[in-house]
Amino acid sequence: LRLLHVASWLRDLTSGVYWQERDLAFIERRLAARVSDLDWPGQRRVPYDDYVKALTELLNEIRADKAVPMLLSVPRSPWSPGNAVGDVYLKGALEVASWSDTIVLDGRNAFVRSVAEDDIPSVDLFLDEAVPSECGHLALAQAIADEIVTRTRGRR
Repeated sequence: LRLLHVASWLRDLTSGVYWQERDLAFIERRLAARVSDLDWPGQRRVPYDDYVKALTELLNEIRADKAVPMLLSVPRSPWSPGNAVGDVYLKGALEVASWSDTIVLDGRNAFVRSVAEDDIPSVDLFLDEAVPSECGHLALAQAIADEIVTRTRGRR
């Protein structure tokens, strides 16, 4: 049995499989210490500065394509816990929008007004704490459609 094990090991060694597995083991051990290490406890892995820079680049690329960029604040489920990190990142997006002349659509308040006016049960509007259901997406689209048309008219 030991001779078969040595023969298998030699085969893996000469074919390169052994070295690939060894390198993977080194990488896993190096990263193991950071598995639960987050930039901000429990929420986001994208550093704030990288987020702002990437958002700015995205807006510039959209403008380069002769399109009108818009930022939409997506509503959260009413039963979701508070998300201080998400609020900070939203504030960062709003700051980028203010100095880059980008349209900001307040989807959160439009969604809440739409639900209140149409008396839609909020249970049907979300798949989980942060993802609207098909019905929720439809309610959000109807709530902001007129604002999109009004604010984009003449911007091209």
